[in-house]
This record gives sequence, structure tokens and C-alpha cells, in this order.
Amino acid sequence: MSLSYRLFVITCSIVLVSSALLFGQETTSVVEQTIKDWFYPHYQDDVLVWEARGKTAIISNIPAQNSTEESRQIITVELLELIFHHRPEGSSLDQSEELISLKADKGTIYQLERVANLEGNILIETPGKTTLLTQALSVQLGEGKISSRKEVMVMRSGFSLKGQGIKGDLTLKKIAFRHGKKEAILTKCIILNPDSVSPTHSTSSKLSDPEENKAGGNGDIYITCEGPLSYDLEAQEIFFTKNVCIMQKAVHSLPVIQSILKAQTLNITFDSQTNQFQKLRAGGNVLLVTIEGNKAAGDIFTWSLGTHLINIKSNFITKVWHKNNLIEAAEVNIVTSADTIGQLGAWEKVQALNKNGSPGTIKITAPERE
Repeated sequence: MSLSYRLFVITCSIVLVSSALLFGQETTSVVEQTIKDWFYPHYQDDVLVWEARGKTAIISNIPAQNSTEESRQIITVELLELIFHHRPEGSSLDQSEELISLKADKGTIYQLERVANLEGNILIETPGKTTLLTQALSVQLGEGKISSRKEVMVMRSGFSLKGQGIKGDLTLKKIAFRHGKKEAILTKCIILNPDSVSPTHSTSSKLSDPEENKAGGNGDIYITCEGPLSYDLEAQEIFFTKNVCIMQKAVHSLPVIQSILKAQTLNITFDSQTNQFQKLRAGGNVLLVTIEGNKAAGDIFTWSLGTHLINIKSNFITKVWHKNNLIEAAEVNIVTSADTIGQLGAWEKVQALNKNGSPGTIKITAPERE
């Protein structure tokens, strides 16, 4: 038998074996379907949990590649709208549900993983009158959790919070900002002025610089921190950490800083119905500087609605500088002319209290007003 003949036999055998293996194996491929005006309701235990609709949806059905895998379905939707039928924990089906609306330019829903990744002009609106704006968001459809690494703005009537990278829930009742510099804008309409008209926030999901997003203009209060920054609607608290700075602009045409408060932590409690701030508590290397040149330094700073009073305490010595005078005491009360967070610089009187309880009071002439 010649060598060429042997090579021919071997080649044919290889071809036959390869063909048998190829045609004996089940082929798998992705099946796609395009649907216009797409709508999908999702039920769990015969209860409607969420529903989705979009202008166009491309549904990709991916068969399992082996016996250990499950088939997958991926739905890519243009102009996606999700409606979540939220029921408070412990409530019955007979009780009213809360509808949470979520819109985006595009969304990809992974049915097996129960995850939706959204892109472009994302807007969340809740019955609790809280709004979230961002450009990228991941939603856990089963748990109702949200997360993003992009810049996010959370708004309520009277204040807004902005930061990069969040984790929270779809109800927007609990949110934590985790990355980069954090910022809050407290508009003058919520600086505890009951005669002010509450601002109407635009529902546009275009994020803007705080200088361009001023609902109240001059008189707004800006709070920045390195974070984390957390917001809890149920506890009615906003908590700022690491290098916190509060700046309040003067209420006139010039962009003059009225007062600055610096600290390492800041806790704000507010009324969730009126959004009025009830109490401020700052801690760690607290420094208050006013436009008049007054300064106060200590360890703990507190201010409460209706008291007309700023209280600063220290483990050792609290210091207050007024004009050329230096006041040193264990605790200092500063009486202001108005019970508003925006009047931290409007000092009228300083009360110095020593550890032995001996008081000392210095009268401060209020600045003339135009």
C-alpha cells in the first residue's frame, strides 16, 4: 500500500468523524424579535409587582448552552417606562399601593437575573414627592434596590442632594452617596420662612451645576462634604461626613457669603411633611465665621427651630471672636435675631458659661439694615 493512499484514507476518516460530531450535536442560536409599543406586566403570586412599556423592544431569547445552564431572555427597550406597584411592608392587598414611576431613554432588562440597566435622562418620581435624576442606573427588579456610579441628584421641595455613586431603594426613602464630593442645596424657600412660596422643581433630568440650579437664588444654603452622605426620609435625617462646609449667600443682589460653618460631621433633622429643618448638629473642629467678621470655634454645634439660639460646646475651651475681643468659656450660647438656618450670622448677644456655671454675657449691637 503506497504512502499517498494511506494519507488519503486517513484524511477521509478525519472528515467522516468530524461530520458525525458536527451533525450529531444540537445547534443553538439566539432568536430575536422586535415589538413596537411593547408592554409587559410582571406578576408574583398572582400580584402585579411591576409593569414596563416602551416605544420599541428587541427581545433576545438565548438558549441554554448545556444542561447546567438556564435559557435567558434579554429585552432592550427604547423610551422605557417602569411602574412599580409598591406596598409597604406588612400591608395587605386591600390597602392602597404606591405607584413609583421610572423613565429612561433606554433600558436593558435581564429576565433571569431580574435586573434592569438604564441609560440616558433617567427620572424617578415617588408618591412621597421625591425625585431622582441621573444618566445611568441599575435596578434590582425583585428587591426594588437601585445603584449608580454616575452623578445623581435627589430633590424634594426646598432642598436637593447631589453626589456621585449611590445605593438606595426605589421609594427614595433611604439613599447613600458614596463616591466623590457631595453637595446639598437648601433653597431660601425652606430656610424656615413660612411666608415663602415653595419652589417647583423642573422634571427635566438634565443635571446642572448648583450655580445654575438655584430654586431660590440669593439666600440659598450650600452644603458640601467628602462623604459619605446619607438621606433617610423615614428617620427625617440628612447626615454629612468628612470636611463638611455650610455656606449661605447674603439675601441681596451681590453673591456675598453671609456665613460659613465648617465641621467634620453634620446631622440635619427635618419635617418630612413641610420639609422644614428642625435641628442642626455639627461636630468635630467646628468653626463658624460670619460676614461681620465674628467667629466661634468648638467641638459641638447645635441649632434648633424656634430657639433663636446657637449653642457651641467644647471638651476644653470654646472660643468666640467678636471685633477685637476674645471670649473663652466651656460653653457659649449665641442669640440670633431670627430663628432661621439662614441667620447664623445675625448675632445679637453672646452668653458665655463656664464649667462652674458662672455666666457671662456680652451685648452685641446688631448691624444696621438698609
